[in-house]
Amino acid sequence: MKAQKKVPAAHLATNDKTLPKTAAPGVAKWLTHPATHLALILITGLIAYSNSFTVPFVWDDDSIISTAIVTNLFRFLSGEGYALYPRRFIGFLTFSLNYHFGGTNVVGYHVVNLTIHIMTACLVYVLARITFKVPFFAHRAPISQSATIFIPLFAALLFVAHPIQTQAVTYIVQRLASLATFFYLAAVISYVKARLVMVERDQRLTVTSEEIVTGKNTAFLSWRMLGWFGLALACALLAMHTKEIAATLPLVILTYEFFFFGASDRKNRLLLIAPILMILVIFISPVLFGKPMSDILSAVDQQTRLQTMMPRSDYLLTQFSVIATYLRLLVLPINQNIDYDYPVFSSFLTPPVMVGFLLISALLSLAVWLYRKSDTQALNSGQPPSTVHLYRLIAFGIFWFFITLLVESSFIPIIDVIFEHRLYLPTIGIFIAVAAGGALLLKRLPSFMYGWIIAAAIILIFTGATHMRNRVWQTSISLWTDVTAKSPNKDRTHDNLGQVLSEQGLLEEAAAEFKTAIMLNPDNHFSHYNLASCLALMTRPDEAIPHFLRALQLNPTMDTAENNLALAYLGIQEVDNAIVHFRQAVKINPNGVNFRNNLGSILHAKGLLGEAIQHLQKAVELAPDYAKAQHNLGKALLAAGNIPQGKFHLQEAVRLEPDNERYKEAVTRSGLN
Repeated sequence: MKAQKKVPAAHLATNDKTLPKTAAPGVAKWLTHPATHLALILITGLIAYSNSFTVPFVWDDDSIISTAIVTNLFRFLSGEGYALYPRRFIGFLTFSLNYHFGGTNVVGYHVVNLTIHIMTACLVYVLARITFKVPFFAHRAPISQSATIFIPLFAALLFVAHPIQTQAVTYIVQRLASLATFFYLAAVISYVKARLVMVERDQRLTVTSEEIVTGKNTAFLSWRMLGWFGLALACALLAMHTKEIAATLPLVILTYEFFFFGASDRKNRLLLIAPILMILVIFISPVLFGKPMSDILSAVDQQTRLQTMMPRSDYLLTQFSVIATYLRLLVLPINQNIDYDYPVFSSFLTPPVMVGFLLISALLSLAVWLYRKSDTQALNSGQPPSTVHLYRLIAFGIFWFFITLLVESSFIPIIDVIFEHRLYLPTIGIFIAVAAGGALLLKRLPSFMYGWIIAAAIILIFTGATHMRNRVWQTSISLWTDVTAKSPNKDRTHDNLGQVLSEQGLLEEAAAEFKTAIMLNPDNHFSHYNLASCLALMTRPDEAIPHFLRALQLNPTMDTAENNLALAYLGIQEVDNAIVHFRQAVKINPNGVNFRNNLGSILHAKGLLGEAIQHLQKAVELAPDYAKAQHNLGKALLAAGNIPQGKFHLQEAVRLEPDNERYKEAVTRSGLN
């Protein structure tokens, strides 16, 4: 048996001896413990979002509480949920679970959202921490423990406290972004853990020939490696079925490999990344497989744009300016807005586009320079080795930011060119880069403790700013009032403010907002419809009718507009016009129970009993528990001489609504007691 070879500790990537054992100068040992750091992240998150638990459902949150499949967990799990949301199944499954256990009580939704946010921040901490164990750092001079403590903690605290995250946390439906990011990070961390175990296993196999023959300890390491890699695959799959932003995951993992595990061992690296690439192929396969090339190109075009036919070149040029805005918000998070009035640019020579392009180019150039500076050859630059090492971490953070923006800020047109929640995943890279850069700057201070004081002040400011931003979200009216003040020339913001004012019974104020929206965009059919509905509620049907007609002219498929227009005609005693539009509503939506009930009721009043009974019977067939339809059908049947059936439906109406005096009176007057 050959003598055992001694391997230097610095060559074992997972050996904690690469980090100094002593605590940072002047810092109590318990303050350096990861458990303390995780508790601090938790407390910061709770303080920042302590006033968010009663924020109501707003805007697209309606897709949760008004979708029958989402609000019925059993239907959702039966396969209907996946059919409805194949790419966001996991995210909407959590909404369905929320509704199943808590209905429309918003507290439960916000508890889940904040829990996801805090857990994601903890994963940011873990990712930054384990990165110091990868071969790039382990094979070089050790970084001071002060830096290895400061960087993960400061990055995680920036992530949990920064007000730019409020839209992804406080806005309930944007759980899709935060949950996808959680799984995304978990996949990256699990992958890194698998690679670290692989490095350790390979190094131990070279220690003694005894281990090579017996496989001592290496089998266990192999199983650990497979376990971590299996977890990475599972998390990748979950991320890719939560939101489309996860499509960049393989590229981020490849970048991490290139930056921190080196260019060697390419075969093993490709074997490891292959399953995640396969998941990506499975993710996009419904678009690609089983179709001729012309259909594939058409499908790809449809799947890589969202609710807009905006030219890809215009969207890409606009994103240069948008990314500059994102970077400004990270540095100076003021004038945050849920619905920006952002211009679309079509020329590269436009100043905002050029400035954005130059800023992006400068950051990417800086990242490349830092990467090259951190290479092995840079150790001869005369700078302290640990300083040069951190350049690599800063460069990686910058690349993470731009890679993770690719889905929503590149050539894939989306109807809204900017949203703050799109920064949730990319900010991880920026905050790690900022923390690493901060560690370098703090070395120049007389004491590292000054650095901790500065960092604490920044976190306190951001925590307070997040708490203040959440005040704006407290009511739908306060939120949309804030939006209209910041986007006064955007018709959608006034329309949305008008809707929430109308829901609160502030009809005059709502009508004023709808009129402003129409003034800004006369062709917005929603604004015409909303103004007409508001005027109808104020019993001004003569003013409502022209706006209903205009809404239908702009969008002839609005069944509710046809129905409400008919009701407005009834309000001015134009029964024949009312019948015409009730019939049109039923034609557009044959399963509209309320439409058929309204049509049947007015046909009965006109003496057209046969057609009336036909529509009322269909209404009852579609909704047997609809008491009004049962009542109207009973009356129509009695008028037609069908006493037994008429009696049955009148009594059904009373059974369904036993406290309805009108229904009981109808039974009494008909002598059916």
